[in-house]
Amino acid sequence: MVYLLTSRKATIYKNVELKDSKATVKADKVEYIVKNKQAYLYDKVSLTGTDGTKITTNKMDYNANTKQVELYNNSRLTEKGGMTIESDRMSYNMETKEGNYEGGGKLTNKETVLTSQKALYKGEDKKVFFEDNVLLNTPEYKLQTPKLDYDIATQKAQFKGASTITNADGTINANAGTYNPKTNQLELNERTTITQKTQQLTADNLFYDKKTGYTKAVGKVILHDTKQNVTLNSKFLNIYDKDKRVVAYQDVLLTQIVDKDTLRITADTLISFNKAVTKPDGKIDSVKNILAHRHVKILKSDLQGICDSLAYTTADSTFRLYYNPILWSDDYQLYADTIFLSTQNNAPKQIYLNSNAFMGNRLQDNVYNQIKGKNITGFFVDKKIDHVFAQGSAESVYFVQNEKKEYSGVNKASAASINMFFKDGKPDKIKYLTQPSAVFYPMKDVRPRDFILRGFEWKEKQRPLLIAFL
Repeated sequence: MVYLLTSRKATIYKNVELKDSKATVKADKVEYIVKNKQAYLYDKVSLTGTDGTKITTNKMDYNANTKQVELYNNSRLTEKGGMTIESDRMSYNMETKEGNYEGGGKLTNKETVLTSQKALYKGEDKKVFFEDNVLLNTPEYKLQTPKLDYDIATQKAQFKGASTITNADGTINANAGTYNPKTNQLELNERTTITQKTQQLTADNLFYDKKTGYTKAVGKVILHDTKQNVTLNSKFLNIYDKDKRVVAYQDVLLTQIVDKDTLRITADTLISFNKAVTKPDGKIDSVKNILAHRHVKILKSDLQGICDSLAYTTADSTFRLYYNPILWSDDYQLYADTIFLSTQNNAPKQIYLNSNAFMGNRLQDNVYNQIKGKNITGFFVDKKIDHVFAQGSAESVYFVQNEKKEYSGVNKASAASINMFFKDGKPDKIKYLTQPSAVFYPMKDVRPRDFILRGFEWKEKQRPLLIAFL
């Protein structure tokens, strides 16, 4: 040891140990100024606090009065629980247990690693506040953000600002949120987008649980599938990864691009899920199912409809409409207690109207061609109705036109079964499979209101229009 009386400065070499009420400091060289209790330590410097905090560095300035520690070159602070903070330039106070670094540093807590340009450490609160180019790494996620608050005890990370989260499944772009590595849960706020392979989900607020595969989206939700050209809008959306189930409710709109046309379906609630089925050859196939409930509306350029509930499955490409369903195709209106619409290559193929079935088209005010029966089966060719088959107390009203397209009269008939054929989308001829009761009325004897079949209603006002979907 060399001690200067005039400056009251001591320089001590080899295996130096300095103790006070808060810490024990060791180094190969120490310069100590007695007057202000300021120590400068060099080479293999270590500090052990009475609270269990440990610090190692190549160079340290330590003031015994203020308990302030300044660290330089390869500095590391280790908490009793094992959390470490590393930086080439760091400040720490043994009294307040607060520290900070500027110019870059790293925190390691179990499997979580955080790096940033700036950080403020508060030991009493077990929290660290990171700023500037913050990067969080865990086994599941990589998070880049401008600002992040980290809780050492709970391992929760709360971030703010334009942020990017990536993992093996895809990318998340968020503006604010919380990530919990312990539970693998993400809470995302202020408009977030998740992109995974062929799907993209956007919402005001999102919650995702990696372990259970559960996602909850709230506020202006948009789920887009680029592979199937399907977009689902709603106010609330739940996703269950295990069975690939999606539940959307409130302000639901399903949009699908089909052969340069757009299919739109609205409902109060929509559920989509996959179901495994065994094919005749023994192979397992995945069948997609869609259920829509309450106030269902369908809109496509060649088909519109309403009902209370709808079910669709790719197993047979059939739409099933329940509770007061009505369909419109071109000028025709079809309704019954239940309707089954089969499709092929995204175009209508066959329709079955079950119980109290009606079909008609409007010629002018209060003038309609009509056909009714217990059940009606219709067949489509090139997206247009080709012929229909009504059975069970079948009745028909058909306004006949001459070659000049003038109405010459009305053909009213009833039979056990009626087959009506169409040409260019208009009735062309009628066949009766049993002896009909048929009467032709010339136009001079016709009052249109007398030729409305019992139970028939023209419900054009309920027909969905595009403006209602926008």
